[in-house]
Amino acid sequence: LFALWLMPDHEPSGIGAYPLVPTSKTRKLAFIYATGALLLAILSVALFSASPLSLLWLWPTLAVGLVALAYLQTGVATFQKHQDGTVSLASYWLLMPYRCGAHLNAWLWTRKYAPNVHIAGNVHLGRFPIESEINDFDTAIDLTGEMLRPKDTKADWYSFPVLDLTTVPNQ
Repeated sequence: LFALWLMPDHEPSGIGAYPLVPTSKTRKLAFIYATGALLLAILSVALFSASPLSLLWLWPTLAVGLVALAYLQTGVATFQKHQDGTVSLASYWLLMPYRCGAHLNAWLWTRKYAPNVHIAGNVHLGRFPIESEINDFDTAIDLTGEMLRPKDTKADWYSFPVLDLTTVPNQ
C-alpha cells in the first residue's frame, strides 16, 4: 500500500507533487503530529512483549507520521483527494486511522451545534455533513483534505482540499 501511495496511478505522488512552503504554524503542527507518531511507535514497541498484536499500533503510527509530513512538506497532496471527494485506495487504507480520529474530533467539536446555518439564498455553511444531512442540498463544496465524501451522496460534490488549521493557498 505504501508503494501505491508513493506512486499512484493517474495522479501525482503525495511526495513532492505540491510542495508546501512550511510556516511557523505548519511546522508546529508537524511537530505535534510527529510527536504523536513517535508516542504511538513507542507504545507499539513497549507492548510487543505482551502481545505481537501490539504491532498493529504501527498502522496509526504511519498514518499520523504521514500527516506530520503533510504539514512539513507534502501538503494536502498527502491525502490524494480527488475533486469528487474520493481518495485513492492506498490513501484510503494508509490514512484510515487518522481519518477515524479526525471524524471523532469533528464530532466532539460540533455535536452541540446545528449541522449548518443559512447564509443567503440557497447557501449554507456548516460542518462536514453526514449521509443523512447532505442529500438535503444540491451541491456541496468541500474544503477538507482528510474527510471523505459520504456514501450514496446525491449532491454534486466539489472538493478543494486544504490542510486543517491552515489557510487556503493562493492559486
